[in-house]
Amino acid sequence: MKRESKLYRLYKKLFVNNFRRVGFGFYFYVFARLKYIYEEFIGQRCLKRLKVQYPVISLISLDDIELLIHIGSRGYIEDRLIIERKYEMDILEIAHHFIKPNSLILDVGANLGFYSLYFAKKYPDCKVFGYEPVTFIFDSFLKSKYLNGLTNLSPCKMAVGSNHTKLEIYGATQDTYNKGTSSIKANHDINETFTTETIKVVPLNDFLKEPQKVSFIKIDVQGLEKDVFEGAWDLIKRDQPAIVFEHSDQYYEDPREIRKGITEKFQMLNYEIYFIRSGRFISQYHFLQKIDFSTSSVVSGDFLAVSLFNATPSNMSIHS
Repeated sequence: MKRESKLYRLYKKLFVNNFRRVGFGFYFYVFARLKYIYEEFIGQRCLKRLKVQYPVISLISLDDIELLIHIGSRGYIEDRLIIERKYEMDILEIAHHFIKPNSLILDVGANLGFYSLYFAKKYPDCKVFGYEPVTFIFDSFLKSKYLNGLTNLSPCKMAVGSNHTKLEIYGATQDTYNKGTSSIKANHDINETFTTETIKVVPLNDFLKEPQKVSFIKIDVQGLEKDVFEGAWDLIKRDQPAIVFEHSDQYYEDPREIRKGITEKFQMLNYEIYFIRSGRFISQYHFLQKIDFSTSSVVSGDFLAVSLFNATPSNMSIHS
């Protein structure tokens, strides 16, 4: 019986489980994936056929949070907010684990202000600062603040960098589809729909004069995250906030050196870096994978830097 039991287990492992894997894989790739692609296509097609006259206000409802977001023209994020009524929920849930009562929340590269608006509504005892330097985008952000009556939100028409200065930015206009790619650097994302404008740049170290501590920072600046960190290391050392930042090697000439420098600074401050894993097909997986940011082959995506003196998410799982 023992021998038969082992043979049966081997059979189950090699054939039955493999058959299930192939069967479920076929189902998800052929049906679930096509269903998502079809729904996305239909959503985009219907939006075009509606011939929406912008500006419009998008009605967002996330759990117990309801928001009004002003949208000035069509765009990648704008379309998702209208069709799906949400955007990158995993980052919101990660933030919830680290945001402390009566603290400061910083949204660097706020774009339309989706995160800033959500945080200000979700955490009314916190103060939220959203930094967005591009005029066309900032105007929508500011209007959304007043639409929602958020007195604890401060939209800041400026960029964040390593020191006080003024620079030119390639800013999105109403004709730009992916407005989140506005950048001080002449990235490959920049096309004829962008326009240049002079903006104010401030370092976080000496810009914030609030008595409260910063508990959470979100950074999405299209290849300028090194400059943001350079102007914020004193603040990070003092307050030990959790930081979600986007990074992509394609925006740097020497990306490994950039990642090495960022990693060494975080290590000096007793921080660990996690890669935010999320997926849509085969299974709805969401988890934080600890990596060596300086040498990892994962070179594009969203990352979480968290202090060892803060809550460490070593076993934290994200459910959507």
